[in-house]
Amino acid sequence: MLVFCFFKGKQVLKLNCFGFKVSAAAQIEIFANPNCTTELSPPHIVVPYGGSFSVNCSTSPTLTEGMGWEASQDGIPLKDGVSFLSLTVSNVTDWKISAQCFSNLKDGEQCVKKLPIAVYKMPDHVSMSLPSLMGPMVEDEEYRLKCGIVNVAPARNVYVRWYKGSQLIQETSNDTSLLPVNMSFDFDLRAQSGDDGTQIWCEASLQFFAPGPKFPPMRSESHELIVFFCLSLLPIIQDKVENQKESEVVLARHLQFPGTYACTVSNERGTRTKYFTVNPAPSKIVIRSLYLSYSGAHYDLAQKKSFSNFLMLLFSVR
Repeated sequence: MLVFCFFKGKQVLKLNCFGFKVSAAAQIEIFANPNCTTELSPPHIVVPYGGSFSVNCSTSPTLTEGMGWEASQDGIPLKDGVSFLSLTVSNVTDWKISAQCFSNLKDGEQCVKKLPIAVYKMPDHVSMSLPSLMGPMVEDEEYRLKCGIVNVAPARNVYVRWYKGSQLIQETSNDTSLLPVNMSFDFDLRAQSGDDGTQIWCEASLQFFAPGPKFPPMRSESHELIVFFCLSLLPIIQDKVENQKESEVVLARHLQFPGTYACTVSNERGTRTKYFTVNPAPSKIVIRSLYLSYSGAHYDLAQKKSFSNFLMLLFSVR
């Protein structure tokens, strides 16, 4: 079966062609015109609600009959004989504002260039809430913290970061709303003993096209985490004394006897015990003198010189 659809340049004149629909992406891919050289400067706009912006549209003067701007605010109708046209919006009051530059070519084609526009509003307030009536946290238990962002737009460009001491966790929004909304982000924290005394907070920021404007993040108040945990046994603290040759470990007087000892610590969270064994030091025999009589002479083998004389005598005997 033959199917007929009617186009003017890249513009579909009849979308439903005997029951078949043609997507805009398919049109552009099939009917891309090499004579469409339309350029926008800047290529995209980020503007606060109530703010203003201006953008230029230009194309080839030798190929163009006229230009115009289709926009939801302050559009410009077709102007013949121009290849450069500026759009200025002095007061953005449409959260979903749209604009596109069109140019009519001398060969009967029409080129369209859409302008990406993001209308934003910074948050009124960013706050972090702990679970109500939570009190101190308990080690190894999980707690849900919330970061609240009030009256921000657009939601799809909101980034939230959680800071816990030096630890950073980043979240992005799945909300696609272009209108101002209140947002809430959750962070599930499993309390650890090392979190005790650590500051935690969240911050929200708006991020747009790259390259694009950079806005400072808005930070919530910070909270100090209080975590109840069972004490860990620290390594035994050993006093050391220095001598001329080495360091020697000296145990407290009540630990100088060989045997197995138990160290126990406890608090509200429980009790832990560590066992360690003290072994006797190895025996050390020091020979200070050793006398030997041979052939009527006496030799002290502990003395180097006397021992050498004894060896000379011993090996001189045939």
